[in-house]
Amino acid sequence: MKALKWILIFGFLGAVAWVTYQWYVNTADVSADALSFVPSDAIYYVTTDDPIGTWKEIARSDAWAHLQKNTYFASLTASANSLDSMIHDNDLLFDLIGSRALLASAHMTGPKEYDFLFLVDLKEVSGIKFLNDYLTTFSTEGFTVRKEKHGTEDLVILHHPADKTNLYLSLPGGFLLASYNRKIITSALDAHAGTDNLAAHALVNNADQVAGNGLLKFYLNYAMLPQFMTAYSSGTNEYVNRLSKALQTSGLSVTVENELIKATGNTYVNDSVESYLKTLAISGRGATEFTEIAPQRTAFCLGLGFSSFSEFFTNFEKNVQEDVTEYGNYRENLKQVENYLNIDLQENFINWIGDEVALLELQSHGKGVDNETALVLKAGNIEKARKDLEHIEKMVRKKTPVKFKSVDHRGYKISYLSMKGLFKALLGKFFARYDKPYYTIVNNFVIFSNHPQTLKSIIDDYLDKNTLVKSDEFRAFRKEFDDEGSVFIYLNTPVLFNTVKKLVDSPTRSDMDRNKEYIVCFRQVGFQLVPDNGNFKTTLAEQFVAPEPAPVLVATADTAADSLTEQEEPAPLQAMVTTEASDPMELPYIYAQDLNKTSYTAYFPDSTVQLRVELRNGFKDGSYTEYHANGEVKMRGHFKRDQRDGLWRLYDEDGKQVLKRSYHEGEIVREKSRD
Repeated sequence: MKALKWILIFGFLGAVAWVTYQWYVNTADVSADALSFVPSDAIYYVTTDDPIGTWKEIARSDAWAHLQKNTYFASLTASANSLDSMIHDNDLLFDLIGSRALLASAHMTGPKEYDFLFLVDLKEVSGIKFLNDYLTTFSTEGFTVRKEKHGTEDLVILHHPADKTNLYLSLPGGFLLASYNRKIITSALDAHAGTDNLAAHALVNNADQVAGNGLLKFYLNYAMLPQFMTAYSSGTNEYVNRLSKALQTSGLSVTVENELIKATGNTYVNDSVESYLKTLAISGRGATEFTEIAPQRTAFCLGLGFSSFSEFFTNFEKNVQEDVTEYGNYRENLKQVENYLNIDLQENFINWIGDEVALLELQSHGKGVDNETALVLKAGNIEKARKDLEHIEKMVRKKTPVKFKSVDHRGYKISYLSMKGLFKALLGKFFARYDKPYYTIVNNFVIFSNHPQTLKSIIDDYLDKNTLVKSDEFRAFRKEFDDEGSVFIYLNTPVLFNTVKKLVDSPTRSDMDRNKEYIVCFRQVGFQLVPDNGNFKTTLAEQFVAPEPAPVLVATADTAADSLTEQEEPAPLQAMVTTEASDPMELPYIYAQDLNKTSYTAYFPDSTVQLRVELRNGFKDGSYTEYHANGEVKMRGHFKRDQRDGLWRLYDEDGKQVLKRSYHEGEIVREKSRD
């Protein structure tokens, strides 16, 4: 969803961490002196030991080979591959660098571009002068070499005429610097000579806090996120800006086992800035249980946990008080709601909310054209929640000309509750879009949505056992995280793919379409923050699933040798909910976005009418007519409160009746086909 699109950065960075692992193995800490060469504008940096030793073997792996087929990942790793080839073709450099600590950092080089600095800590290596002289006479096939000065340091430029690229090298002291961008390497030399480097900034402060025996260590600088995001989206985003101010750094130790990429470490909050995340950091932790009702077609979900919502709300109010004007408006809005409806929000709403709030974005229950969103509140006392919501609903009806009447769907009541601005006031700006929500209660969860059909589809998935906790794949993935936390984010990449395309700029969208196979192979992504002394214990995990081989065409026993069929495996997690094709009177999916409309019309690609149905409050209620592509009527019937009712008739393309059924409350009571 747009309000939360900044969080997709974590999925991307997880992929970057995995790719980086393919380059380097074994963990190493780098010295402060090495960090002094890295400019402070690093977006992130990675440290590792023995960077070259196993590169040839890893480069031949199936996973690396798969990613290299992707033009996007190939472009990201092009500089590393080229640098690697040059080093491997020169035994002296290979032997020298292969067992040394390495740091790789990313830096913006333009409005939508970034590149890398590679730094090797040569430590006490004899013959540095010889190596320097060796580089100046470098004659690897395809390269020309020249030497310049930058300040007091030598700058060696290796030019490749074929692709018109330059590799810049320098050997200041006991370090080897390399980059395909001149500005980056000269900035590195300037950083060492001055104070604008990582060693002098907060990014290095958590380097000693990253524990574990990971394959590499990864550090993220949140201050650079706004600029970094411009490489993949158009314009700026206020949520990215807020995140960059609220957090300082994340330091993570990365491991890879059985195709699971996992990073664990710490995220540091900016204590000088009052923020939503700072509020969460001091509000305790809560269980992550909304997955009991979240459908498997969930594309994205954000769960917030706390010791209790009342405690979180108290801390949230203190946060808002830092801005006197905003706090005054905030209290005034709450007071207006209370006075207008004659209710006490603390008693009638806040007090029954438990230790968890979640946002869900779902793929459409039908053809996946429109996304569905929902807000989930776990109740500490579900009976109090039910009673208080009924009371609020009663007060709303007294003050507002509400036409919607509660609808029963498979034993669950869907009701209407209009309290404009309530969720924004209680939970912050992320929740501003829930102004006129419908709601239902499933187990201990109160679920709100701006569309009743979304609630209906969630109820269906729950009763049909198509929820996340019913997926073996998700349950195994969920075990990688703590049971309780402040923030839990889950992305189902195959389902999320179309949503992400709507958030990025046109060039990135085109790249995504061309390379979908290489994006959705990171099937599940999870991110968790657990409060720890005012900061957060951090876990990021991605499940890499190798793509299925292309469908194999095989001859079957009862067909001729040239008659072949495809053999394919179904996806473990639902990317789309389908209906049974065996029912000749199956209905297409109908989702009316405008709840004030009294009818809905769908069209064929050639703009001729496919169906018309009467509506009431977003639900099907009234006559239904569906057409064949040739214009002949295909099916007629009637809906009552969103369920088929009465006599329905099915016709062939010549207009002849082929089937008739009688329905009562959606159930077939009689059926007769054409003789």
